[in-house]
Amino acid sequence: MFLYRKKCNVMKKIINIISLLFIITFFFLIINYYFSNSHIEMINLKRNNYDIKNLNMTDLPVIESDTKGVIEYNTGYNIKSKNFKRSFWELFKN
Repeated sequence: MFLYRKKCNVMKKIINIISLLFIITFFFLIINYYFSNSHIEMINLKRNNYDIKNLNMTDLPVIESDTKGVIEYNTGYNIKSKNFKRSFWELFKN
């Protein structure tokens, strides 16, 4: 019985070490790619190709709002009855 527990502890340690190595390798590869010269050059190329200076923003048409009065708010304060029955289970009866 003691030998079985010892094997389980050793297996848990091996699994933990392998998991830790995978996690460290993953982060190393991600950081290595993120700071690589090819990635930085690709980002700079994309940023330089995006040219907003040539767009003329003054010629855009202004659209008037047609949503005035579309939303009607019901706050419940316009109910005059003070004996308003509120019950959670009454909602399921309808």
